[in-house]
Amino acid sequence: MWSKAEIFRNKIIVSLLFIDAFLFYFFDKQPDYVGFSLSFLISISFVGIAAYYHYKRAEPKIAKAFKATSHLVLYTALGSIFNHLLVLTNRPTIDSALTAIDSTFGFYWPEFIEMAQNIPLLDTLSSFAYNSSLPQIAFVVLVLSFSGRFERLDNVLNAFVISSLITIVFWALFPSFGSYVHYSLTNEVSEIPGLVVNKENVELILQYRSGDWDTLWVDKLTGLIALPSFHTVMAVLTIYACWGVRFIAWPVFALNMLVLISVPIDGGHHLVDVFAGVMVAVFVITLVEGKAHSLQSMFSKQKDLQSLGR
Repeated sequence: MWSKAEIFRNKIIVSLLFIDAFLFYFFDKQPDYVGFSLSFLISISFVGIAAYYHYKRAEPKIAKAFKATSHLVLYTALGSIFNHLLVLTNRPTIDSALTAIDSTFGFYWPEFIEMAQNIPLLDTLSSFAYNSSLPQIAFVVLVLSFSGRFERLDNVLNAFVISSLITIVFWALFPSFGSYVHYSLTNEVSEIPGLVVNKENVELILQYRSGDWDTLWVDKLTGLIALPSFHTVMAVLTIYACWGVRFIAWPVFALNMLVLISVPIDGGHHLVDVFAGVMVAVFVITLVEGKAHSLQSMFSKQKDLQSLGR
């Protein structure tokens, strides 16, 4: 029932489960047991449905969709926990350095936001695009599953997992919280209405950073990572996933160009965060594509040897 790529994701999920449990113990925090249990129940239910369609109904496309969604739900929950607990390492932030890099490109975030908000259509489209990132990944699962593009789907999900782990670990070593948080702390901006990442998010990020909390509540999870921007990574992965799919590729490309524009606006990111996110995504796509082709080549050689043996 499980492909090699799916077994890889199962191993990552189980590993993260143990790592998260250790980090809760180490930092003396506790999870929202009820809230996170829902993700586990959904994931387990989807695996059961996938098994039914795989063994009883011989419907591989439906089975693949449920297995992939199960992985997406459970990994996202465990990855979020991992991310939020690593904020407690309390390493010095690099936001000042990132704003300095931005300035070499002539980018000053408060002026950029003021300009963006003076264009009502851009402001509206930016918020829509930024909020569409994770739903687009779910859309990708359905499109690739039901079109029978299983190898592409496995590559996308493996890239999602690997790139998110790279992003989280890099951020844990070199934390950054973005332009909105940085300029709020320097009092160069106050509350900016209309952004997806708002003043409440800024205050929540600073609370997590301080360690002044006991329970990680599901409804209090927020985006913590600035560099590399994971919204940027998801945008590039979604374009890659849908490239070549008839009627879908170009609309998805256009929407995710808007996502890239929205990252420094509604995500409150540094400009350099976007460039870093693109680099991570391209690197990981190249990695998973190369590994997939290497496995294909290995299996084809094994089949040739077997045929010669006959």
